[in-house]
Amino acid sequence: MKEKVRHNDGGVRHRRSAQELDELAFQVISLSLKEALSAKEILYRMNRHQEMIRDEREVQWLASRARQRSLAAIEVERQGGNQSNALLDPELGRRLSSVSGVRDVTIVKSSLASDESYLFDLTAPQRGEAFTESDQLHRLLGQAAARYFWDRLRQNDKIALGGGRAIGFMVDALEKISQTEPKHYGNIAVESLVGSMIIWPWSEKQANLDSDAVAVRLASILGVPQNKVSLVHLPVALGSGREVINLVAPHIAEGPYDVVPDMVFFGMGVLNSGHNLLQDTSPQSHSIREEIEELRTRILPSTPTVIAEICNRYFWIGGDDTPPQVRTAVEKILKKLNTKTIAVPLDKLNKIKEKVLVAGGAQKYRGLYSVLKESREFELELTGLITDEVSARRLITELEGDS
Repeated sequence: MKEKVRHNDGGVRHRRSAQELDELAFQVISLSLKEALSAKEILYRMNRHQEMIRDEREVQWLASRARQRSLAAIEVERQGGNQSNALLDPELGRRLSSVSGVRDVTIVKSSLASDESYLFDLTAPQRGEAFTESDQLHRLLGQAAARYFWDRLRQNDKIALGGGRAIGFMVDALEKISQTEPKHYGNIAVESLVGSMIIWPWSEKQANLDSDAVAVRLASILGVPQNKVSLVHLPVALGSGREVINLVAPHIAEGPYDVVPDMVFFGMGVLNSGHNLLQDTSPQSHSIREEIEELRTRILPSTPTVIAEICNRYFWIGGDDTPPQVRTAVEKILKKLNTKTIAVPLDKLNKIKEKVLVAGGAQKYRGLYSVLKESREFELELTGLITDEVSARRLITELEGDS
């Protein structure tokens, strides 16, 4: 019979055996090393179905136990552009590449954020959990994107960035990689592609992930001087006076590039109740307040997954079952939004040599499918995609069915 231990809060828990503690310690150290999760994230992951660990302090104690008892071994290998990784699925990537036509596809082994039912019920108890899982998934995608970026960075490259969680988390991971695998390339340039809007992670409000802020952080990591960094320095939208774009941010203005960037990394958003644009009440979004309110009150309550955006360029992703009058109303609103938002045009984005989309999770799925199926219609043909395995399998099934 197991001995019972009474805690200060009055609860009772069985004293764990050494074997049970070792198993918990191994799970903790695995999540820490393989997925680079924080103590808070590990606590959430391991307690999703039943309480296994009391608090973050116990997470840290279990990790220490794993190290002291040598419960896990770390295998160190030289990384390269073609190097396989335990967290990636190269075969699934090749299959999706074959059916989608995207040259380089990286698939992260994760089933996080695979439920989108919370989008249709603002009071759903799993809503907070879904937000946390979505942030965790985007951290994994960002880590994979950082590896992809670092293996391809070359002397004299010009790098362009969108904003959002996936790209912000990519830069977080790049900071760690740059410390362990330093590169001393000169003449790198960095540019931002989107007007300014405060962007937070969904479950943790600890960083601004907008395009200008992320570009500045990347430039700092790479040691890029200020005169080689091009920012937008403008709000997310302007109703008038748009000629200022040509003066302040000519690199995102209509027309050809002076120097075409070598690589661009960007995420994808789905315009639902959690999207930063709908949460923003600052003067930066004043010129599109009418369109935002119309979406918030008329469209999104009944159809929360019909609009997606890439670099603040909005497009329809609704299915054939959506009432035609809804699509007509939405496309009218999107036309106004795309006229006012400050961002690189998609046809100009498409001129960049390497175009890498970093996005995943159930709520992004319809947007991913639309971009892959109708890339020519969007004037954007990806050369790289980094997504999760659940989305990848769904995409393969649907795209194969279409063909």
